[in-house]
Amino acid sequence: MMDASTVPAELDVGNDGERMIVANIWPYWAHLAVYHFALPFAVGRRVLDAGAGEGYGAAYLARGGARAVRALEFSPEAVRHAQRRYADLPVSYEEADLNRPLPLPNRSIDLVFSSNVFEHIARVDALAAEVARVIVEDGMAIIAVPPITWAAAMEADMRNQYHVHHIPPSAWEAKLRRFFSDVTLHGHRGRGIYASKEREREEMALAPHRVTIRETDFEFPVTSAEAMERDGDSITAIFVCREPRLEALPETIAERTPAEWCEGAVAARLIASERAEAQRQAERASAETLSAALSRAAAAEAASAAAAADEARLAAVAASEARLAAVAVCETRLAAAAARLAAIEASTTWRMTAPLRRLVTRLRGLAG
Repeated sequence: MMDASTVPAELDVGNDGERMIVANIWPYWAHLAVYHFALPFAVGRRVLDAGAGEGYGAAYLARGGARAVRALEFSPEAVRHAQRRYADLPVSYEEADLNRPLPLPNRSIDLVFSSNVFEHIARVDALAAEVARVIVEDGMAIIAVPPITWAAAMEADMRNQYHVHHIPPSAWEAKLRRFFSDVTLHGHRGRGIYASKEREREEMALAPHRVTIRETDFEFPVTSAEAMERDGDSITAIFVCREPRLEALPETIAERTPAEWCEGAVAARLIASERAEAQRQAERASAETLSAALSRAAAAEAASAAAAADEARLAAVAASEARLAAVAVCETRLAAAAARLAAIEASTTWRMTAPLRRLVTRLRGLAG
């Protein structure tokens, strides 16, 4: 069992929805639980993890006692990340396209493990044939896929852009039986205090630091495809495949989505819905662009009007200051004239001629 302290908060590999990354969240522990289920079959064995993602599962099997683990992953970024992060473990992380032949010789692997990968592979029949080819005669494959148990679940699964197969457990079983003589289906659900769907929903809603479930808190009862599709409560459909066939059996109609699910019509509706949503987003983006342009124009006009108002205020202030300056000059000149007049009146000549000025004033009065 992994300790919560070993779960880092962040990783240097991206999570675009195609693969699970390490985090203290319910989906991670549910994914790791499938590796925990496989661990007893991996101890002391040569293991291939087909579609290893971030690499945590292959590392888990290596820590648990697998003799050697080869991990194939399509993403070069994920491979480089795993090579750095799990460098101390006996795991060979390699870049590979599972739509192509596996880079292994015949009968060279004891256990092929593949969790939530087959639904991603376009040439899934070819991959199943390759898995049967590389397994030793007494070896086994553990293949886990989403349990699409009814039409609504198929429609929800079709919204995942990375899933190209949306078939129910019965169809997966029919397909795998073409490549293996012995196929057993296991369910996947919480156990103990985590058994109820209500507790599952509670755990999924918790912040990471409050999540308590671990990979050992799940059980994997043997079941039938009919029961799994009837009950609809399994987290994953896990197929344990033994006795690889030397030659695959012909394809049957049982491997397909039930006709009543109308997969083609659902796909067409989803495509139309996605196109309509893309059109709405484009229209919203166009409207937002126009609105932003109009806002910028209005802001520019407001700024221009404000600048013009500022210029008018500055001109008025300048004119007022000019008038005040002119008044100040006049007042200065008047003060100077008054000072000169006062000086004249205070002079001796002005005082001595005062009687004469009075006589002139009287004579002007008599003459008038």
